[in-house]
Amino acid sequence: MNVVVKGGKIFIAKEWLVVVIMTFIMIVAWIGVSVYQVLSKSDIAPAQVERLKVFLPTLDETALQNLDSRKTVEPTEKAQ
Repeated sequence: MNVVVKGGKIFIAKEWLVVVIMTFIMIVAWIGVSVYQVLSKSDIAPAQVERLKVFLPTLDETALQNLDSRKTVEPTEKAQ
């Protein structure tokens, strides 16, 4: 690296300045393209989108009240 000192100031050669500027531009472009790809891509398959739709269940309130009033649980099948 060619460094010239004049009057206590350090000057970097023009070649290095061009390299630094081009590297900075490439990094900014790389980050910009990466952000664009992340925001525009969707990793969700169409079948998954269908499953993610809003589901509004209706609950049978009388059945829930019957569960609260039950004191014991009776098995439907006998264990063998």
